[in-house]
Amino acid sequence: MVSVETGKTSSSKLKIFIIFLLNVLQGRGPSRMSRYFDLAVRGFLLETDVKFYIGSIHDFFVFSPSWEDELRNVFLLQNGMKFIDVGAHIGKYAIRAARMVGSSGRVVAVEPDKDNFEFLVKNIKINGLRNCIALNVAAGSTDGEIPLFFGPNSAEHSVKQDFGKGFRRVPLKTLDNILEENGIGNVDLVKVDVEGAEYEVVKGLEKTLTNKKPTVVIEVLVRDKDKVVKYMKGLRYKEKILNTYPNYKGGLIHYSFTARA
Repeated sequence: MVSVETGKTSSSKLKIFIIFLLNVLQGRGPSRMSRYFDLAVRGFLLETDVKFYIGSIHDFFVFSPSWEDELRNVFLLQNGMKFIDVGAHIGKYAIRAARMVGSSGRVVAVEPDKDNFEFLVKNIKINGLRNCIALNVAAGSTDGEIPLFFGPNSAEHSVKQDFGKGFRRVPLKTLDNILEENGIGNVDLVKVDVEGAEYEVVKGLEKTLTNKKPTVVIEVLVRDKDKVVKYMKGLRYKEKILNTYPNYKGGLIHYSFTARA
């Protein structure tokens, strides 16, 4: 469980205390005040198991090790491995993965939102990582351009759902093309968390899934699970349910897909 003691330094402990306090006030105050609480912590530099900057109160909780703690054992990467983080946000998984795979490994972090991407790059730099490639692009089944709709918070922007909060057009690329352009051959693990566009993302990874057979960890909305599972099974992958959230967004499932022998 994340707490003030999660901070490694006295400065981080104080900032975490402030975040907890503002989080309580944010939850009790009028919604129109929410962005002012976020502005109060924007740019906070924190140090827990890694160093990271945040852009909002929600960013802190998403980035903390206890968020999605049940997936911790899925991301036990080893030295020299290649990891692809699709929907990297501000770097929760990419930063920690880059430390695990070492200088002989490689991480590709794909994040379409401009604001998130800026924090992602800052977090890569503050941790001194030279093995992590950050790309400000959306992943999909084709190359082109697509509207990215702004979500209720920085972790919920989507190319599939319009929240009525505006949008920005962003570049769109298939993961197969992204990997080829960046000279990434073998891939060991792919994480996909793209707010409803998971099917399109794995379709754009078909060449890699067929030839390199990486393990794929996907967060899938219940409404999309059948077509995602059917597609992966068609590529001779077997699925395993890691956990479910039946009351979140109409139902959410974390799957792990591994290639059949």
